Amino acid sequence: MSLIGYNLLNQIVREPSNYDLNAAQILDRLNNEVIETLKQRKKDGLTRDGMDINLCIIDTKTKILNYAGAVNYLYVIRNGELIKLIADTFSIGIPITGVVEKFTNHEFNIQKDDLFIQYTDGYADQLGGETGYKKFLYPKFREMFLTIYNLPMEKQKEVVEQTILKWKGHHEQTDDILVIGFKVY
Repeated sequence: MSLIGYNLLNQIVREPSNYDLNAAQILDRLNNEVIETLKQRKKDGLTRDGMDINLCIIDTKTKILNYAGAVNYLYVIRNGELIKLIADTFSIGIPITGVVEKFTNHEFNIQKDDLFIQYTDGYADQLGGETGYKKFLYPKFREMFLTIYNLPMEKQKEVVEQTILKWKGHHEQTDDILVIGFKVY
């Protein structure tokens, strides 16, 4: 599913006629392309697979971030406070109801030193801890960033990697894990 989404998203954003689309419109196009590619509109569609994603477009001139999300929020840490940019509650792909919804577009004014965090659910869902059967969970994930946001990005990367390795211990990784942080200077 990730490869299909990646390839379709690349096609969409490279098409000159789509250059003026906002993040929600791009996710809407991606959603429609995934549904068509997987033949999900047919009554006996091949698959009901979905994909969680969030998409950011940054206008460096106006300092405005354009954002839309499918399930995963975008976290922003500004001056030691965590801001959640809300995602829609549905994934890319046709829902069980068969009713395709439109994604919501959000605009966010960027300030110097804002830290943006994008992620998959794999980090928060990773099993580990003392018993090996507890999930890491989002409150701990957010708290980690609130304690490291002022460190250099390379050090933040180390902390994020070492924290999850320590958490999972000798247990296997249970899902894909991707965390992307970027800072505005």
